[in-house]
Amino acid sequence: MRINTNVASLNAQTNGTITNNNLTSSLEKLSSGLKINKASDDASGMAIADKLRTQASSLGQGISNANSGTALIQIADKAMAEQSNILDIVKTKLIQAATSTTSAEGREAVRKDVSKLLEQLDNISAQTNYNGVNLLDTKGADFTFQVGEDATYDIGLQTAYAVNTSGLGAGEQQLNEEDSVVNYKNGITIADVGAQATVQYDTTLALASPNAKSVVIGENNVGTITGLVSLEIAADNVAAIGFNAGGGFGANMTLSTDDAALQAALTSYAGAVPAQLLSVGDGKFEVVNGEEFVIEFASNIDISKLEISGMETGLAAADIVNIVTDEAVSITKTSGAANVSLESGTYTGAVDTIATGSTALVGKSSATAEGLTFTAAGTGPIVEKGTTGVQFDFDATATTFTAQGAVLLTTTATLGGTEEAIFTLNANNVTSLSLGLSAAGTSSITLSTSNKDTMAMLDEMAANSGSLTQIGEGTYTFEQTSTIAAVTAATLDFGGSDIKDLTISGMKETEDIAIAATGGVYVTKDDTSDKKDIQLSAVTLDGNTGKTTTAGSLKGASGDVLQTTSSLAGLATLGSGELTADVANQYMAVVDNAMTQLNSVRSDFGSTQGQLEVATRNMMVTQVNIKAAESVIRDTDYAAESANFNKQNIIAQAGTYAMSQANAMQQNVLRLLQ
Repeated sequence: MRINTNVASLNAQTNGTITNNNLTSSLEKLSSGLKINKASDDASGMAIADKLRTQASSLGQGISNANSGTALIQIADKAMAEQSNILDIVKTKLIQAATSTTSAEGREAVRKDVSKLLEQLDNISAQTNYNGVNLLDTKGADFTFQVGEDATYDIGLQTAYAVNTSGLGAGEQQLNEEDSVVNYKNGITIADVGAQATVQYDTTLALASPNAKSVVIGENNVGTITGLVSLEIAADNVAAIGFNAGGGFGANMTLSTDDAALQAALTSYAGAVPAQLLSVGDGKFEVVNGEEFVIEFASNIDISKLEISGMETGLAAADIVNIVTDEAVSITKTSGAANVSLESGTYTGAVDTIATGSTALVGKSSATAEGLTFTAAGTGPIVEKGTTGVQFDFDATATTFTAQGAVLLTTTATLGGTEEAIFTLNANNVTSLSLGLSAAGTSSITLSTSNKDTMAMLDEMAANSGSLTQIGEGTYTFEQTSTIAAVTAATLDFGGSDIKDLTISGMKETEDIAIAATGGVYVTKDDTSDKKDIQLSAVTLDGNTGKTTTAGSLKGASGDVLQTTSSLAGLATLGSGELTADVANQYMAVVDNAMTQLNSVRSDFGSTQGQLEVATRNMMVTQVNIKAAESVIRDTDYAAESANFNKQNIIAQAGTYAMSQANAMQQNVLRLLQ
C-alpha cells in the first residue's frame, strides 16, 4: 500500500475533471440553445452552418429586394393606368371632333381639353418615381432587381418606350434623339438660310505633333451658286483662326464679335499687320481682300459668337475661314443664296498650311440634317447614333422618265462595330423599298413594326409577295436570291405611302436597301458600340433593275411632317383652329398606337412583377428549408442534451463519492502500524 501516490484518488480526480468538462459543455449547450458554441464543438459542422446562415441571410435580403421591386412596379403601373384613362378620354374627344355635328368652336374647345390632358400625361411621366429614380420618362431605362444570393440571380426590365407624348404615338422621340452623332464626311454644304451644322474633326483620329485639327469653311464651293453669304460661328477651345480672302468679287470679308478675348486678339493683330486685318471700330474688323494669314491665341479661347458677312463663295478664288480646334464648331448661315461648304483640315503652324483633309467630319446634332446638302457620290451622312433625315434632291439631279430617285442605305466597314446593322426607318411618300445584292447569292433581312398602318401594308404585301414572309405579328423576313450580282432587286411597292417605325436588322455589307421616295427618309440608330453604322447616299433606280450612284443629289430633309402629324406631341401642340375633322381622324390612329405602346410597357412591368412574386415565394420556401438545415447542425436537441446532462451530473456525483472513498483508503495504513 502506497501513501505518497494515491493512484485511486488520482484516477477519480481525472475522471471527475473530464466529467465536469462534459457537464460544463452540456450546460453551455442547454443555456445557449446552440449545439456549436465554439469551433472545437464541431469544426466542420460550424463551417457548414455558417455558410447556410449566410445563404439564408442573403435570401432574406433578396426577398426584401423583390418586395421593393414589386412596390416600384406598382407605382409605375398605377401611374400608367391613369395615363391609359387619359388616352381613352383623348380618343373619345377626337371622335367627337371628327363628326360634322361638332362646330368649329366645339373643336377648339376639344383641342384645348386634349392639350391639357396630354400635358398631364407628361406630368405623370415626369413625376412618377421611386426613391428619386424616374420610372417612365426614358426610353430604354434599365431596372435590375437582385433577388438571390449572388450576382447571377437578378430580374431585369427595360422600358421599350418613354411613356410621354414624345415617346408614344409614332416615335417622335427617335427624331429628336439627343446627342445624335452623324458622320457627314467631307462634301457637306449648308444650303438654306437659317440652317445650322455643328461639326467636329473626327475624334477617333490622332494627328502627329505639331499638326492641329481644323474645320475648314468655304473651301469646296467651286461650281455651286456664286454670291455673298453671312455666317455665325461658335466654337470651344479654339487655338487659332485662319483666313484666306480670295477676293473674287473684290469685297472685304467683315468680322464682328462681342467676345472680349477674340476681340482683343483681333485688335492686336490688326495693329501689328494692318495690311491684312483692318479694325473698323465697335468690335468690327475687315479681312483685306487677297490676304492669307492665321491668328494664333496665346491660350485657347471659347468663341460664343463670331459674325462673318460678305463671305465670297462659289468661286475659284473664294473666301475661306479655318477654325483650329479639336472640339465642335457650330456654323449657322444667316443670309445669302450661295452654299457654304464644310470640310476637315489640318494646321501645321505655318501661315498658309491649313489643308483640307480626306477624313470624316463628325456631325454633333440632333433631329434631321435639314438645310444641308451632300455634294459628292457616297459622301452622305453615316449614321452612328440618333437620327438623320435626307431627301433625294430632285431639283439638283435630273432623272429620266424611267428612273427613280432613291436614298441608298448600306453598312460601312470603316466606321462602327462588328455586329450586323440594326436601325429604325421612317420615310414619307415612299414609292418602293428594294433589297439588293452586291454579289450573287441570297439576301435576307428582318423587318418589324408596331405601327398599325405600316403593319397593315406589310401584311398585305406578305400575302401577295414571294419575297416578303410574315413570321409573327408585325415581323417579317424580306428575301431575294440572284445568280447575277446586283441586277434584279426584291421590291416592296408602298404606292406613295409613309413608312413609320420600321425596324430593320440583319443587313450585311454585301447588301443594300434603296428607298424610292419623294419625301424625307429618316434613319435612327441607337447603339454605337457594336452595331455597324449606316451610310446614306443618292442613287437612281432604272426600273428597279439597276442602280447608279448620283453625285450631288442628297439634301437634308425636314422632320416637320413626322413631328407634327404622327405623334402625341404633335397633337398636344396643335395651334388654335388646327384641329379639324380630318386632323382628328388622323390622330385617332396615333392615339391607338400610343395606347398599344403604353400597354406594351405596362405589360412588361406587369410580367416582371409576376416574375418577382414567383421569385419571392420560392426564396421564402428556400430560406425556411435552409434555416431548418442550419438548425439541424447548429441548434441544441434539448431532449438528447438534457438526458446527457443528467447522465453527466450523476457521473459527477458518483465520481465525487469515489474520490472520497479513494482518500479514505489511505487510513488503512494506520492499522499496519499499530
